[in-house]
Amino acid sequence: MAEIKEGLEEIQTTQTETQPTIEELRAQIKEELEGKYKNEISTRDQKLTQYQKDLKAKMSDEERIKAEAEAERKEWLEDIAKTKADSLGLDEKHSALIKGNSKDEINANAELIKSYRDSVVKDLEKQLKAKDEELNILKANGTPPPAGQGAPSSERERLISLYNAAEIKGDGQAMFALKEQIQKLPK
Repeated sequence: MAEIKEGLEEIQTTQTETQPTIEELRAQIKEELEGKYKNEISTRDQKLTQYQKDLKAKMSDEERIKAEAEAERKEWLEDIAKTKADSLGLDEKHSALIKGNSKDEINANAELIKSYRDSVVKDLEKQLKAKDEELNILKANGTPPPAGQGAPSSERERLISLYNAAEIKGDGQAMFALKEQIQKLPK
């Protein structure tokens, strides 16, 4: 009986040692598929290259000259678009907005982007100027600005801003009281 148990254990041990795990099987299948598709892609790339060579060989001189001229024209238009984008200070992502099939189209796109950018900048400058005026009015009235809009970040800064406002008003009594409060604060 003991011999049978030992024999079964040996058989089970050898079976588990020879059977690959699921991860090993997955890795093996992945490698096989990658190899297969790499070969297919390589074959297709070679065929495409050969077709392009055959097409160029079959082109007449006139067609070849036209194709070369078109390629040069496209390169020239790309250079113009890049120059316009650089002159406007556009980053690489936004420089792709300037494009066209002629120099006039490229110039029109560049002008459109420039005018849009200028209008946005002008609006932002107006908003900043309005906020600055609003803050100046609040400071002149002695009212601390709302939080997040130049509001003092500490009690000391708040008292100093109130002191400055009292000084603008010419309120000596408030200035004296605020000065004492500021001096009592820990530094």
